[in-house]
Amino acid sequence: MARVLRATAKLKEAISKLEVLTHRNLMKIICSSTSLKQSYRQVKRNKGTAGIWSMPAVQFATWFQKHGEILVNELLQGTYQPQGVKQVDT
Repeated sequence: MARVLRATAKLKEAISKLEVLTHRNLMKIICSSTSLKQSYRQVKRNKGTAGIWSMPAVQFATWFQKHGEILVNELLQGTYQPQGVKQVDT
């Protein structure tokens, strides 16, 4: 019984480590310059409009040049703190 419990604990630990690695790898893919450029081009192609920040897509490129490195680093390190969601009156 003790062997089963130790094996189960080791398996849980391995799964936990794998989940962390998978999350990190996924964030690296999402935050890659290729992915970000492709996403931006798609928004422009779809004539993306201002979102909750009221920032048109064309202004985003300028904003990202100034602040993008910080944003990507915070996302990858898990320290990004998003602003509160704006309430929409209906």
